[in-house]
Amino acid sequence: ILTENIWVKSTNKTVKDALHHYCQEQRRPDVWRLLVNKNKLFTPAMLTGLNTLPGDFYRDTPDACSLFFQNGVIEITASRIIWKPYTEITGYLWEDQIAEHSYSGRYHRQYEQRLRTDLHAAMKARQQIRVNVLRHILNALQYFRKEHGTSGDPEFFKILERLSENASEAMQYAIQAQRTDLIQQYDEELKILHDYYEWKDQRKSEYQRFLELVSSEEIEEYTGKTIHVNNLHAFEYAVAYLIHGYNSKANMRAVVLADSNPAFVANGRRGKGVILQAMKHIKGKGIVVKEDGKAFDNKQFKFQLVRPNTRLLILDDVPENFDFTMLFSAITDVFVVESKGISRIAFEFEDIPRIAITTNHPCYDEGVSSSDRSLLLPVADYFVKNGLTPFQVFGHMLFDDWDQDEWDRFFDYIIEILQRFLQRPDPSVVPVVDLSIFNANKLLLKVPEPMVNYLDALQIDKDYEHQELVKDLTNLGLNFRTTNEFNRLLHTYCRLRGYTLKTNTKDGRYISNNIQYVCIQPTTPDMFDAKWKKPKQ
Repeated sequence: ILTENIWVKSTNKTVKDALHHYCQEQRRPDVWRLLVNKNKLFTPAMLTGLNTLPGDFYRDTPDACSLFFQNGVIEITASRIIWKPYTEITGYLWEDQIAEHSYSGRYHRQYEQRLRTDLHAAMKARQQIRVNVLRHILNALQYFRKEHGTSGDPEFFKILERLSENASEAMQYAIQAQRTDLIQQYDEELKILHDYYEWKDQRKSEYQRFLELVSSEEIEEYTGKTIHVNNLHAFEYAVAYLIHGYNSKANMRAVVLADSNPAFVANGRRGKGVILQAMKHIKGKGIVVKEDGKAFDNKQFKFQLVRPNTRLLILDDVPENFDFTMLFSAITDVFVVESKGISRIAFEFEDIPRIAITTNHPCYDEGVSSSDRSLLLPVADYFVKNGLTPFQVFGHMLFDDWDQDEWDRFFDYIIEILQRFLQRPDPSVVPVVDLSIFNANKLLLKVPEPMVNYLDALQIDKDYEHQELVKDLTNLGLNFRTTNEFNRLLHTYCRLRGYTLKTNTKDGRYISNNIQYVCIQPTTPDMFDAKWKKPKQ
């Protein structure tokens, strides 16, 4: 059902209401009574036979992303942030794409309307200094728009800063010249400019503060070494990636939110759900679908809740034995939905929903193929360690108890991280996530502690006979059923400690004089220096 260019999802109720309205307009109650008597016409199975309206839906592009609010649209590019009415949007929109909130934050043009209203009032009151200041601001905005094609909030506040600096300099000259009349004039101008500059809310969004708490932490390892990580840039990237609606074949992956201190018992309470709860307030509640990760399997009807307008699928709290490989095709290539009683849906690549996964376990596969299809984000233990809840930290419920000012700060923050996302010089790059604490915690879950302590004591870049290592560890009480079991644990240790094993054979062993050796080497340092990396092609 179409209203202007906004597409309302067809249900038995919406179709019924639309037909009722049409029959009333045509003055044909007899036709309506006939339709009502045909109850089967309004069943979900019958609705799948309706023809779809030809035409293109609105899509984000590689260079632009749009957020849809009740009162208009924010279009974001690497260089501009523009507020638009819906009449300027080309293509259809799902009604569910529109957030339930109105927006009146930094990037809304409301400030210009208020300036003109205030100018008109100042002219009626014959407040000449205020009239001059407001005209100066409006003229500067018009000049900027003429030169650059648009104007936005950052330019507005830059103009205010420049005018304030000019008035402050003029004030200093007036003081030096002892010109009382000019001192009074410039003082009034600065007060007027300050009134409008107060529109710029410098406080952080509570959502930004929340991300800062769960993306960074510090621990003291059992060896006594202190490890500090800060992955805020990666969390912001992930949020922007899940919001941006353009699918690039060079960089499709699932976002995996896992406890920084992974365990084989379900602890939770780290804040993973809060991070993703933001999505429904930005992308629209109806196009974000959450499925129970514990019940998710590789059967025919595994995407039961996904619909044609779904743009984000959240698999919540997947178990430790979750098979990540079942999502490979859905992440990068073909996303097919088969639901009971509803026609099969095959998504075009451009419309494949993003996938986000939350887990309390180090569930996803250790292989390269998984790392190329996922972005693993360890969520810090801040709330659990301190015995606090977000309610205790912020004094109220996030999202549910926000006023309009806090919603605007939230949307302003999201707009800013989306613009930084679009400003990446190479769109295929992904953030390098510091997994030091995650791997240190995970290491003792994957490798027996006596083996970790023994390998930590070995010298780097020194050759050790393979059989001697196995013998020493056996004497420590470890029992390796096969040589492959020892090798697997050795490789896991190296990967989680940031080491590599020296090799000189095709099968990955290190042989010298017919004797197999183990030589642990440090990983190339520059892999840890950069915050961004280019995925393997």
